This record gives sequence, structure tokens and C-alpha cells, in this order.
Amino acid sequence: MKLHYSLLLLFFLVLTGCSSLVVEERAIDVSQVPPEVLEAARQAVPGFEPDEAEIEYIYELDGEADGKAYEIEVSPDGEVKEIEAKD
Repeated sequence: MKLHYSLLLLFFLVLTGCSSLVVEERAIDVSQVPPEVLEAARQAVPGFEPDEAEIEYIYELDGEADGKAYEIEVSPDGEVKEIEAKD
């Protein structure tokens, strides 16, 4: 039943047009990582040198159900990644 409710909620949110388009997770060459990202990682862990990188984007849907605000993250293949109830 919970899955059914989640799918209905997702359908409602998509119909309201509260989404942003993104691409699914994929491996990228470390040379494609923006310099700011590499620098942030190196500052967080001194001496860090990455040998692999990947990038993940998802749909972020904001909307309401039963008077409560939600943010739901869904992968392009329809997998619900996170449901966050807003205060």
C-alpha cells in the first residue's frame, strides 16, 4: 500500500509541473570534474587524488499531499531515491 501511495503522490507531483530535468548516474573521466570540485575534495582530505569519478542527477519534485509539503527525488528510471517532508 505504501508503494501505491508513493506512486500516486509522484504522479500528482509530476502533473503539477514541479520538476527539474536531469540525467541518471554515469561514470566520467576525472579530467571532466570541474576544478572547483577537485579543489573542494582536496581541501576536505589533504593529499587526496581521485582515480575515478561519477556524476548523478535525479528529478527533484516539490509539491503537496494532504496539506503537507514534500520534496521527492526520483531517478530517470522511476526509482524513488528520497522523500523529504517539509515543515
